[in-house]
Amino acid sequence: MEYKRNFNSQRNENFNSFQKRDFHKNEEIIFENEFKEFKLVDEKGNITDSLFDIIAENISKSFVEKDNGKGVSSRQIRKIFDEVKSYDSSITNSSKTWDEVKPLVQMIRSKVAYAVARKKNAKDFVTNHAYDNFMKFISCGLKQVDSKEKYHIFVNLFEAVYGFYYQRKPSNEN
Repeated sequence: MEYKRNFNSQRNENFNSFQKRDFHKNEEIIFENEFKEFKLVDEKGNITDSLFDIIAENISKSFVEKDNGKGVSSRQIRKIFDEVKSYDSSITNSSKTWDEVKPLVQMIRSKVAYAVARKKNAKDFVTNHAYDNFMKFISCGLKQVDSKEKYHIFVNLFEAVYGFYYQRKPSNEN
């Protein structure tokens, strides 16, 4: 019974901390080592409001640890982004159909999982949440992709995330 009470109070505190923000104020939503799932499109099929600005910026913040300033390397993000972008180019230039590229796109999730696991096994590994959040971002985004249009939206989101991320590169980079 006590566990249930503590769980409910924790859930209410978490909900209250992520209430809608007032866009007229200069306040900042900060993810403290936490990743919040997102939707590429709303129930009407339109691109989610603030996907490429507020949501992208918050996702990028989750790739850097708040307490020690370390995070996912920009090389690792760039490597995955380049692959994501290359499939988008293949579809856009009509050299391949969505059905031909879809299995390769879905395989990106396993490549990120492998890269994260490898990094976590490294001797100099010091950050945990940042890499987990990167993996969650890729997974959450690609699970929603079921057409070339949604894939293109995901590519644009990734580009926005990378731009915001580059602005605050982690301290473990040169």
